[in-house]
Amino acid sequence: MTKHLLIWISLILIVCLSPAAQADAGQIKVALFVGGGTEPSEFTKEFRNSNDPAIYCEKVDSNDIRNGVLTNFDALVIPGGSASVESRSLGKEARDNIRQFVSNGGIYLGVCAGAYLASQNEPTDLGFLPVVTADAKHWFRVDPDNGPLVDIELTPAGMEVFGINQSRIKLIYENGPIFAPPTQKPDDSFTPLAYFRSEVVADGGTPGVMINSPAIILARYGRGSVLSISPHPEETPGFKETELHAIHWLYNHRVPRAAATSLPPPNQPVRTQQQSQPKTQSQLSQQISLSDQAFKLADSIFDQASVVNYVHREVPASEQVTTGSDGTVKARTDCSGFISYVVHSIAPRHYQIIRSREPDWSYPQAKVWARYFATLDPDTPEDGWMRVGNWQDLRQGDIMAWQEGSSAGGNTGHVMMAAGRPSSIQQNYGHRYFEIPVIDSSSVYHFAPEYLPPSAHQRHRDGLGMGVVRIILSDNNVPIGYWAGTFWGEGDTPISGPKLSRVITFARMVSLEASN
Repeated sequence: MTKHLLIWISLILIVCLSPAAQADAGQIKVALFVGGGTEPSEFTKEFRNSNDPAIYCEKVDSNDIRNGVLTNFDALVIPGGSASVESRSLGKEARDNIRQFVSNGGIYLGVCAGAYLASQNEPTDLGFLPVVTADAKHWFRVDPDNGPLVDIELTPAGMEVFGINQSRIKLIYENGPIFAPPTQKPDDSFTPLAYFRSEVVADGGTPGVMINSPAIILARYGRGSVLSISPHPEETPGFKETELHAIHWLYNHRVPRAAATSLPPPNQPVRTQQQSQPKTQSQLSQQISLSDQAFKLADSIFDQASVVNYVHREVPASEQVTTGSDGTVKARTDCSGFISYVVHSIAPRHYQIIRSREPDWSYPQAKVWARYFATLDPDTPEDGWMRVGNWQDLRQGDIMAWQEGSSAGGNTGHVMMAAGRPSSIQQNYGHRYFEIPVIDSSSVYHFAPEYLPPSAHQRHRDGLGMGVVRIILSDNNVPIGYWAGTFWGEGDTPISGPKLSRVITFARMVSLEASN
């Protein structure tokens, strides 16, 4: 951790890109903290020498963060050094700004001292993780100028995040945190990605403390992601760019930033203007407008709901989400109730098209959405809806629905809203699939990263949330099944794998004037 002053000065003059440089559109904008308490980091070389055109890096210090610079970035990296000095250098205002940045959807990557700072070890830490260090008195385990290699075992999720195709590796260790078991029961987003399988014991320290403790932890904080890394991949030959891969992974699995939309008054739908225009002039803009409005409302409910439960309520769509006179937003609904509320609020005439398929129910079931979407033409809009025929064209605000494969005739299925674009085709566990982030009401714990409504202060999935689902593809890249998550909350029945379905469909709202 301690380096020569001249090396520090020379590196600080050349790291990353000049602050005067400008990031290109679409680049992942990374802020590298170089304030008080940080020491020379191999990150500086990796960012500068990387041939990856998708990552733009800029140095920031404590004053920059206090002045709000993080609103211009996607990720913040805090490297090694002294966590206590880093914290004092930042001060309360900058620490609060970092918490807000991550809570709003930013990425935090802390290595060694930056990992200490993410814990709850001291009142002045950032407190992202519900952990403290073990045997903190004997933290000085190695000469920081000659950090040893320690054995690390990556979990399958860790191998994916870091792009490493082997589970057992050796990484340089320089007095990074040894985390004790969580101080409270962590939520489902608290995911160890690697464990220490060998240890370094300080003079007078307790043997065995380091063995099998988490070396790398991934967690959620609000809408953002926190990656806490005790050892130093960026200093280890052969692994120097793995953290850049992790930044890519976190960025590609991020949740959209909080929407500025406010909810309508209690039980009052949002009425959108659908102006009459020739079909050929603005169909695309109308599509984007309705999709954006639908997602912004769904996102606003996610952000503001303080009462969230997964429950089947036989009340009209307009009453599935309510706002009390005291401003309390309650989202007590199932999957189809939530989507019905959003669509009814944004485009009531579009909703009635679906509602008319099942008039005896308070709102249409998920299987009704799926079956109706299956009747649509991907090229010709009908009654304000257009089928998305190619899953690669899915975008934020589109509606996805499937009918339960094992009991297609029953009241089973799921309907949700896309919260982002689909991933490329992946192949694991003997299946071909793509991943897509969704916002929905579910009792299924979706794949990571999964986010729960921040105002509800829930620690486990019980209704509204954002997460990743997998759509299973045939050899011809046609959707043939789904894998909603890892665990089913109703009845505590594990989900062991994907299910096939004859009805799995995607659709987009378009202007009624653009429809036949």
